[in-house]
Amino acid sequence: MGTRVPIDWRSVDPAALPEGSAVRRALEDGRPDVAAWLAETFPDGARLYVHSETTHRAGVFTEAAREAVEAGVVSAREAERVFGVPRGRLG
Repeated sequence: MGTRVPIDWRSVDPAALPEGSAVRRALEDGRPDVAAWLAETFPDGARLYVHSETTHRAGVFTEAAREAVEAGVVSAREAERVFGVPRGRLG
């Protein structure tokens, strides 16, 4: 196969892409950089599942928040506000 014409994601109408496409969603969100990354990283397509931001926070910060509460640095309520981790996970 020869050289392909590069896609200028900044000028692509999201409606040209299939419903449910992660690339389409990135374009709809005004992120052509993300659309380009997705298209280049998964050239053969892929099923993508992204957890909620709350799930990411819980995975990243639960242990640090729990340690801060146990050490008395912050209350569980304050840790919930600062780290975004539900208080129920800190006890």
